[in-house]
Amino acid sequence: MIDRLRIVAQQKTSVTQLWQECWTADPYGSRWMPLSTAMGYSTFISAKKILSESGLFIFKPDLSIQDSRETVTWMVKNLHGSRMKEFWEKANSEKQEPSAVSIVVRPFGKTFWFTEN
Repeated sequence: MIDRLRIVAQQKTSVTQLWQECWTADPYGSRWMPLSTAMGYSTFISAKKILSESGLFIFKPDLSIQDSRETVTWMVKNLHGSRMKEFWEKANSEKQEPSAVSIVVRPFGKTFWFTEN
C-alpha cells in the first residue's frame, strides 16, 4: 500500500492531480463512478497509465451517442477505497519492515497520512 502511494507521490504533478480527481470521484471503491477532469488527452492517458499500473485505480471508457455524435467519458474504480476489503486485508497482512517513511496526500484540502512502520 505505502509503496503504491510512494510511486504516485514521486511522479509528475499530473499523476498526483489525477489521483486526487479519481479519489474525489470514488473515495470508497466497489463501483464505477464518472470521472471529471480538465486534463488534456495525452496528459490524462499518461497519468492514467501510471495509476492503472500501480494498482490504485482502474479506468474504462463510457461511449455515448447524442445527436449522432460519439462522446467518450471515463469511468473510474478505486481499488484502494474503504469498501475494498481485499485490498486492505492484503495491505495489513503484508510483512512490513521498520521505516520512518510517511506520505501525505492532500486531495482538495483533506489530509491523509500514510505511515509505514
